[in-house]
Amino acid sequence: CTGEVITVNANGTINLNVAAWDAMAIHKNAKLTTSTTPDPESDWQRTVIFISAQTQSGQDMFIRGGIDHVYANTNLGRNCQTSNFECAMPIRHNNLKNATTSPWKANDNYLDWYGVESGQSTEAQGTATDWTTNIWPVTWGAEKTVANDGFGVTPLNIWGEHYWLLDVDMDCSKAVNGWFEVKAFIKNGQGWEGDIAQANTPYVSTNHVAQCGKINKFEFSNSTVEIRNF
Repeated sequence: CTGEVITVNANGTINLNVAAWDAMAIHKNAKLTTSTTPDPESDWQRTVIFISAQTQSGQDMFIRGGIDHVYANTNLGRNCQTSNFECAMPIRHNNLKNATTSPWKANDNYLDWYGVESGQSTEAQGTATDWTTNIWPVTWGAEKTVANDGFGVTPLNIWGEHYWLLDVDMDCSKAVNGWFEVKAFIKNGQGWEGDIAQANTPYVSTNHVAQCGKINKFEFSNSTVEIRNF
């Protein structure tokens, strides 16, 4: 038989979006044989991005990013016009506990420039992030934490309220000497952030430039940056 391929996660779960009036069936012995040999050139490292932006209820931040097409073609020998994902950063989401954003993260396997990936929710505008804070006043009610709820207080946020978090494992071998670009979009809000003029980047970019394997802190439409070790 033929059909779409469903990937089973390491913990035995699957990420699946079934449209209205659609259905999915899996039969016995339907497993495909795939190689379990890891790519010897891959370099998976936990990577965190915080972007500060004050938002209202019903607004969510998504990010897109990767490597600039022209730079990749000229300096890295990657033809990103032929194969889009040559300029994308492979990712594995670490935070799937937020009931709102978790469906948007299903089948989101790249930080890329291209919007919805195959099998990803059409509501996603890229790679979803989660709202965080470093404090939770009593007047807000029961404390929410990233560890338990997928949003709220996290010890990684040492700066304040309204820092949107992306926490992933990322294949740093696809970066430019460890660097990659990031641009934020606020759905139902400000839309795309403005051009950035960040200093000390590996090449000129109008986007934020982050380091793979680090904690990166940016401000929406602002060129400031702070990069920390875990």
